[in-house]
Amino acid sequence: FRNLDKICQTEKLITGYKPEDMISEDDFKKLIKAEESHFWKAYFLTLFYGACRPTEVCQLKWKDVEFEDDGGAFITIYSKKNRRSFLKYLPKDVAFYLKQIKNNDSEWVFLNEKTKRILSKKGAYWKIRDLSEKVLNRKIHLYTLRHSIATIIYNKDNIKDDDVAKQMGHTKSMKEKYVH
Repeated sequence: FRNLDKICQTEKLITGYKPEDMISEDDFKKLIKAEESHFWKAYFLTLFYGACRPTEVCQLKWKDVEFEDDGGAFITIYSKKNRRSFLKYLPKDVAFYLKQIKNNDSEWVFLNEKTKRILSKKGAYWKIRDLSEKVLNRKIHLYTLRHSIATIIYNKDNIKDDDVAKQMGHTKSMKEKYVH
């Protein structure tokens, strides 16, 4: 095979994040505005505002989503990393897009329509990379969204570190890993 080295070449995942890697909430909103698909809007909004790990969102089931009267939603995420479940609140705009993609034929929230399987982290990785390159003129990774929202909410004066840690699904001691 010609160009086998290029065909097999994959990008290495970022092992550490720097402040310049983070995106602002305004940049995130630009990404969402530019995305046409309700499916991807729901995925990225859930990932960002839920402060979730990409795999946790891919494995989200409808039975773990509870829509609230105020327009928001709670999701129960099981973290294989921590072997615990976490209850996370999602704001109204996230719940709105989740309702738009609700499919009663599937137990999974994020079902790949082509394969009829749950969305893979790899598929989401390529989508955010391409979208961010188009909208922000730089490639970002899925975990950049988690680290960015952590940085944003840990730096808010009116939110306790304990509450942020609960939303993130980790302990307070992890704060320094996530704040950039």
